[in-house]
Amino acid sequence: MAQLSIVEKIVGQTQRQAFSLRLASERISARDVVAKHVRDEVDRLNDLARRRHVEHDRVASFLVGDHSHELERKLNKPNRKGPKALDPTKEIEAALDAIESRRVIVLFDDFEVEDFDADLTVTDQSKITFLRLVPLVGG
Repeated sequence: MAQLSIVEKIVGQTQRQAFSLRLASERISARDVVAKHVRDEVDRLNDLARRRHVEHDRVASFLVGDHSHELERKLNKPNRKGPKALDPTKEIEAALDAIESRRVIVLFDDFEVEDFDADLTVTDQSKITFLRLVPLVGG
């Protein structure tokens, strides 16, 4: 069993959050890392929401819920029936779309991942970084 460190950064800000991902093998594709990371976070958030009966905390990975907008959430009233569970398949698709549209860049051991289906060899020191790019305002 291998363990991979995951770091999330937003350009212009300090490191956002670090995660640890347990892998069944030392060889895994970047696409599979994204899917496993997002699925783990969705499971964690759904579990928190079920136990607390509150809206999801957005302190989660920015790959989860990347398509949501803060203003839209403020305008919508909270759901009285409780928070709606996140769909892992939709969240994985949204995360992969963010990567494919280059809103998020993936680095493995400080090198940019260009082929998301190629196997990566994970060592004890391996780290994957999700670097979220922020569009310039007024540009």
